[in-house]
Amino acid sequence: MGTMKAVITNPLEKTEKYKAATAVTQQAKEGLATTRRQARADGTVTAAERDKINQGKAGVRTARRNQKSIKGKFKDKRANVVEFDTQWMWDKVKEILSPEHPLNQAWDLMHQSNQQLNTLLDGTNQIAEGAANNQALLQQDAMRMSLLLGAPLPDKAADHVLIGGDRSEMDPRDRGRRSLRIDQTPTPSLAI
Repeated sequence: MGTMKAVITNPLEKTEKYKAATAVTQQAKEGLATTRRQARADGTVTAAERDKINQGKAGVRTARRNQKSIKGKFKDKRANVVEFDTQWMWDKVKEILSPEHPLNQAWDLMHQSNQQLNTLLDGTNQIAEGAANNQALLQQDAMRMSLLLGAPLPDKAADHVLIGGDRSEMDPRDRGRRSLRIDQTPTPSLAI
């Protein structure tokens, strides 16, 4: 019996159809580049050259569209499945990232409301700073006035508190326990 040789193929090898479409796209790109170089060589672009450039652009777009429309890009079917799934996910991501998607519209609304809130907070901070500045001005004015008027006279209520009886009425000869006496003043009792 003969031995079988394993054939290892590249799973990402492109199909002949895809290779042909890629070659057509490359030729269209090269033709467009040549047309642009020729048009720029003399510095002026005529209407005929402009039309030729526009036709070249349309040819490149058509070739790319044809290249992308080929279903079996790879010879390996599993690679084609992965390519299809990847393209499907990419299309979904592009759909989510589009400005018309509801999530993006909600994000924009939230961003606008945050900006308005920040504007209100800035205004509030300015008002608070103004009030603090006014308070500092008021304190400075009060300091100036107190310097002009001088210290206030002591208040009668600011005298020391005498606990117990009037000490001036005590006989100076009373010493000892009697001098330490704290008289009780008659206070109304609280009825509960």
